Amino acid sequence: MADFDFQAFDAGGLEGLVPGYVVDRIMAPRDALQPLELAYFFDSLESGGRIKLRHRGADAAVATITDDLAVEAKPGVPPVTLTRGQETDLPAAAKISFISADGDYPQAVAEARRLTGASGRIAQADLPIILDPDAAGELAESWLYETWAARERATFVLPPTISQSNRATHCGWMLADGNGWSA
Repeated sequence: MADFDFQAFDAGGLEGLVPGYVVDRIMAPRDALQPLELAYFFDSLESGGRIKLRHRGADAAVATITDDLAVEAKPGVPPVTLTRGQETDLPAAAKISFISADGDYPQAVAEARRLTGASGRIAQADLPIILDPDAAGELAESWLYETWAARERATFVLPPTISQSNRATHCGWMLADGNGWSA
């Protein structure tokens, strides 16, 4: 990001090695980060005027939300809504194009497929990253798995005293009957 003359970021929580990355045109820093976020499973978050880069699920604060902490967004609407994406909206396969580390750096493709399900969709990504073909195959598998795991969503409104803390990235919900949910 320093190459883009952008200094207000913190990447101290990231681990790993990028063997090679190609920036082949003028682009915004965000556009340069997106392929890396997909390949190395990290997110860019704005907090306190800085961009924080951190791996998904790493060093995350966890907040447990109970029925008495959530507030109704509208009268008569439950304080929490759980939704699950339809199977037909999710990909049955994931394909990534990448630059192979083998030989003269040819363009290559790695693919992962789900053997079950009714979906016919294919998720595709062009990564300007130099990768070992085996690592690219593992990346495609992980990306497909993550897409299916992220199909469940919760929507809720927190009171200002909690929502302004800006600390929790993972939440748990404890229902009145004692059953729980977390993400």
